[in-house]
Amino acid sequence: NTPKYGRKVFTGKTHMPSPSKVRWVVNVNILNNAKHHYDMVKNVDPNIEMLITQDIEMTSDVNHADVAFAVNSWMEFTYPEMTATVSNPWVQIWKGGIKPMFDTKDDIEIMAGVAQALTKETGDKRFADYWKFALEGRTDIYLQRLLDSSGTTNGYTVNDIMSGKYGEPGSALLMFRTYPR
Repeated sequence: NTPKYGRKVFTGKTHMPSPSKVRWVVNVNILNNAKHHYDMVKNVDPNIEMLITQDIEMTSDVNHADVAFAVNSWMEFTYPEMTATVSNPWVQIWKGGIKPMFDTKDDIEIMAGVAQALTKETGDKRFADYWKFALEGRTDIYLQRLLDSSGTTNGYTVNDIMSGKYGEPGSALLMFRTYPR
């Protein structure tokens, strides 16, 4: 019910509109970044059944959430993490260098752990199966899938990047080439 904006179906004519049940935010203070903060808090969020936030610090979104998970900082990652950018020709894979200071976990460990708990609660193995490699501690498989599925990074391997073939070991920068490797 949005009287100010009228009734609007965002899912198109061929889809049944379905309400959002969960908002799970990872690594961003969505309330701080929301264009219309008040509308979100007053009109949108009360219609969502569960708000979950994963963050490294106490933010307004963490305070507003029903469930908040404390995650490892970049220095505390226990599994390799990958990032890239559309404005610069590089990709970086790194793993933290210090033991987590508190009872925190990597983002992927939290999501896989929730999936595992849902499998236990419901008996539906699909939740845990989706995160199979994370639950086995093999997050490198997901990173390799990302590299393999991109035209720009296809042919690069996580092992080569982590071993320093294209830059510093463990924190490798690589320049993408527009010609075949």
